[in-house]
Amino acid sequence: MKAIYYAKFACAMSLAIVSLAYDYSDNDVASWAQQTLMATLSASYLEKPSDIEALRINYTQAAWDPMVNFFHEKLNLIYSEHLTLHPMPLTSPVIVASGNFAGFQGWRVEQAFNVPEFRINIQFSLLILNAKADKEPPFVIQSLSMRVEHY
Repeated sequence: MKAIYYAKFACAMSLAIVSLAYDYSDNDVASWAQQTLMATLSASYLEKPSDIEALRINYTQAAWDPMVNFFHEKLNLIYSEHLTLHPMPLTSPVIVASGNFAGFQGWRVEQAFNVPEFRINIQFSLLILNAKADKEPPFVIQSLSMRVEHY
């Protein structure tokens, strides 16, 4: 009987230690979100497929699709005009919600950017999950919505 008790206790302690090891602050998440969006929006005619794939791994397919749709019509212009985009944050990343989403630690992050080359402002809303325990950082953008305003 004691052996079962100790086994349960050891299991509970190991789960507690693992959950502490993967506990990230709001600042960690906000910083990662901004860096990821900046890197993604900094598209260039010099990019290779491997550069794009390095960004792609930060997104699920559901979150990557809106980015693909956004850039689809702009890629010809980027390549033909030899453009490199220079996005600028208009706001700091704000965590508007956090909690447990489908068993993962998650955050809803909102941030706005300006992309002067296209004369647009983009308001992003991201759902970020702590879902890649074997990676550092372990975050992935689960879903993404964009509101684009031309000026």
